[in-house]
Amino acid sequence: MMNENEAINNQMSSLSVSDHIAMKLTDHQRQRLEKPTDSAWNWPVDKPDIKVGFQVGLSGPGIYSVYLDYIIDNPMTEALSVSTDVERWADWVPTCHKLNNMTAELGENDWHQVGQIIIKLPLVFLPKKYKVREILLSGQYFTDETDKDALFMTFITHPGDDIPLPKGVPAECRMSMPDGISRIYPVVDKATGRHQTRITVFCDLDPKLPLPEGPIWGAFLSWLFNKIVPFAMRAFRKQASVVHKKGLVTPLSQALVAYAKTGLSFPSALLFRAGNQESVPVSEHGSDDDLEC
Repeated sequence: MMNENEAINNQMSSLSVSDHIAMKLTDHQRQRLEKPTDSAWNWPVDKPDIKVGFQVGLSGPGIYSVYLDYIIDNPMTEALSVSTDVERWADWVPTCHKLNNMTAELGENDWHQVGQIIIKLPLVFLPKKYKVREILLSGQYFTDETDKDALFMTFITHPGDDIPLPKGVPAECRMSMPDGISRIYPVVDKATGRHQTRITVFCDLDPKLPLPEGPIWGAFLSWLFNKIVPFAMRAFRKQASVVHKKGLVTPLSQALVAYAKTGLSFPSALLFRAGNQESVPVSEHGSDDDLEC
């Protein structure tokens, strides 16, 4: 008998592009974009401009639920290149007419990679193939989320899908991310006038680590994540700083910054032109040496 996830996937795949774009967010999805208040959540990083939380078992035995909410001092397109590590900013932006191997490649241009989370476990006794876990968030974007003075780009994934890994990560490093959702939008710091980007992500992760299930291992992984996540966030913020200091800009980012100064909401037509913009490859942003903490 077809399970619930298969039924949802079949229903989603039967929809046309226009049907996809017309879909609305559910209350459940909106709630996942708010910071969880349950006392079972761990918060290794909980600052005004960056929050990282996780909880084990919320969606099933051994399943990690992860919440990220952070602001970085970059115009929107630069921030997207930092958070997703795509090769070209224009390739990331929704409605780009040119699909490539950094998208979900589902045959329609309303499905794109949303974000990337890389977990590196500093454990000498684990085989190398288990030390790195990479999660690519990909899904449908929404451009009708205009309840603030900025254009929201909100994304959801197919429930239960294993996200494809186009960067050559071994299959055993793949992580599933059912019911993932993220929202990205530009903001302006009222105190300083700096252009910033806010990114919120909620997803369930199946770690698929070679460890037995049970409360002892769950407690161990919780302790481990509490120790390593703050260092990972330092590296991320340093990478964002490298991009910002180099002053890398594109015609699209300049247009977004100019429009932000007007105080008006962002028109969706501005993003529909993104696919034809020239941009700088991420490889020019800096080497891995720049990310050492």
